[in-house]
Amino acid sequence: LIKDFDNSEINYRSITEMEIHYLQKSITAIDDSKFLGTVDLICGAKKVHILGTGPNEMLGLHLAFRLRRFRVDVQHHRVGDMRILEELLNLDENDLAIAYNFYRTADDLKVFINVMKRNKVPVVLITDIMTPIIIKDCDYVLCAERGPHGAFHSPLVPMAITNALLVGVAHQLDKKALEALDLLETYRQDYYYNARSETSEA
Repeated sequence: LIKDFDNSEINYRSITEMEIHYLQKSITAIDDSKFLGTVDLICGAKKVHILGTGPNEMLGLHLAFRLRRFRVDVQHHRVGDMRILEELLNLDENDLAIAYNFYRTADDLKVFINVMKRNKVPVVLITDIMTPIIIKDCDYVLCAERGPHGAFHSPLVPMAITNALLVGVAHQLDKKALEALDLLETYRQDYYYNARSETSEA
């Protein structure tokens, strides 16, 4: 985004308006059937494997963090190169793979998708590029622009897609999601009670 502005335009409003522009474009770019299909896959998966390495790590962390709160079994794969293979030894065809990849196709993504394909695990790709050699092996591709290629990009568009998926999952899980959050609150209350008790005894 940096090169899209001259010095006189560098202010919060102009930068945020550019972000809003790409967010609005994503509304028509994301196919509803693919979005809902992804929600269904997440809710029905035995385990969700998330590929979020390098600059995409925070997106993977956010998705994994929120899904765990709905009692969805999640593994976030943050390491690249050959080390990721050790984390993929116990795949089940009822699992689901979700990968974040932008700008150009990463080697980690190629390995991740090949292993999933070998194990008949469905793959969802969140991206801003439609690379034929990659998307042919993905069950759903949620693709939306983040800005011009080769420029600095914010994570707002893929984060918006991620948050929308989380809301969709929460809605579909309904009582199961609420029960999970209630259980978490119970654990918290027990933790705080025990912590206070230990402090008062000391």
